[in-house]
Amino acid sequence: MQKVVIADLEPIQRKCLRLLLEERFQKKIIVFETESGREAIQLIDNNNIDLLILDTRLVELDGITCTKIIKEKKPWQKIIVYTMTNDHYIRETFQKLGVSQYLLKPLRPKLLLANINKEICDEPIHENKRKIKSKVASIIDFIDSNIHEDLTLSYVAGKTEISSYYLSKVFKKETGKNFVTYVTERKIEKAKELLRNVEIPIINISFELGYTEPSYFTKVFKKVEGMTPSQYRNKHTAWS
Repeated sequence: MQKVVIADLEPIQRKCLRLLLEERFQKKIIVFETESGREAIQLIDNNNIDLLILDTRLVELDGITCTKIIKEKKPWQKIIVYTMTNDHYIRETFQKLGVSQYLLKPLRPKLLLANINKEICDEPIHENKRKIKSKVASIIDFIDSNIHEDLTLSYVAGKTEISSYYLSKVFKKETGKNFVTYVTERKIEKAKELLRNVEIPIINISFELGYTEPSYFTKVFKKVEGMTPSQYRNKHTAWS
């Protein structure tokens, strides 16, 4: 049984969408409807919703704010946006939040049903979660393989074809660590490995790990390890 939320300010629009969905999917679907962005969030929190269909205009919270809150909690949540507003900024904002389905009113029933069918039938939630896990794994592989680069969030997002906002959210959700923390820890682990080779100058290690300012590398290393790179090297050498 698929569960869908329709969030729209207009009662007539909600009723038309409900009838369209119930006619198409009959007993295979449960439809909730609301005019409130806040209530849409509550419905998703409490009912394991497969798909949210929303307009940008809502009571209490607008569509963008509503989507941000939902995606922070459930990055995999399927969302279709439909609106009268053909605004590039709004469309781009939704895309950055991980919403690819952005339809313009007046809605064409066949087009809407095709998009809904794709979202809730061809790719159920568990499959979407699997894809997210796979995406995060590929991001981690990219980080580990390119540890010598200056791995900023925007750089990795561009290389792995995902928005910076979405990458940040799904990465924290899946790994329990934020992106910057993970990258820093991996760089410091590599630095410790290189520091054990006393023939490699510390400044070279800094550049090797994508730190263009050796002083910044020292600052980061000390924050993580409680000692400077040279102190770590001396300590390790003393133990050898």
